[in-house]
Amino acid sequence: AVVSTQSTGSGTCQDCPAGSFSSTKNAPSCSLCAPGSYNDKPKQTSCKVCPGGSFSDSNGTLSCTLCEAGSYSGANSTMCNLCEPGSYSADKGSAVCSLCSPG
Repeated sequence: AVVSTQSTGSGTCQDCPAGSFSSTKNAPSCSLCAPGSYNDKPKQTSCKVCPGGSFSDSNGTLSCTLCEAGSYSGANSTMCNLCEPGSYSADKGSAVCSLCSPG
């Protein structure tokens, strides 16, 4: 998806809004950040990757959502995964699940 940054005959350049980016100078439009990434500030040349323990599932995201307890995700994720039987994550925002202790 693309966000237009200028109108026909515009006398000024427009900044890319948060949630989008432009990696080239004088670009006629901005691109939305892809799922798994975000941009919380305007005027950016790239998007940031969602860190492990969080995700974004749509284009143009301003922030990532933390995974709930009992789930996890790696970096650049579009969703969280449930911990496998015999493992757990007690806190929100876990990048991995821990194995349960014997007994």
